[in-house]
Amino acid sequence: MKKQAKTPVEKTLYSYFPKEYHHAVAEWISEVSDYDALYMHLDDMVDGVKEKIKNQEIK
Repeated sequence: MKKQAKTPVEKTLYSYFPKEYHHAVAEWISEVSDYDALYMHLDDMVDGVKEKIKNQEIK
C-alpha cells in the first residue's frame, strides 16, 4: 500500500526522488519540518535530501 503524501513538500520530494530514497526524504523532512521547508527553494530541499542519502551510503 502506497503512503499518501500529505504536504506539498512531501509530494514534491517523493515525486522527485526514486522510491528507494523515500526514507531519506522522510528523515530530512522530520529534521527540517514541513513548515520550514515550505520557505526553502526547491534546490535547497533537494540538496538537503541528497546530503542525507550521501551520509547514509557512507555508513
